[in-house]
Amino acid sequence: ALDRALSTSQRALGPDALELARVHLLRGIALRDLGRVDEALAAFARDEQILRGAFGDDHPSVVVPLNNRAATLLDLRRAD
Repeated sequence: ALDRALSTSQRALGPDALELARVHLLRGIALRDLGRVDEALAAFARDEQILRGAFGDDHPSVVVPLNNRAATLLDLRRAD
């Protein structure tokens, strides 16, 4: 369902729309919970990319995808 929502939203808003950051975040969390870690990390990276583009590197919102990525890597005992 999140993949379909993401695809529809990307067509309507464009791939870099700020509104999509939340969809990527939620998709990443769902994928992580399903054990699809590499896909989750990619979703968190896309969330981060959109937020950095919208707000800049130092904005507090950028911390959320970084935190999710770190938590996922810690669960895997990876330090990428």
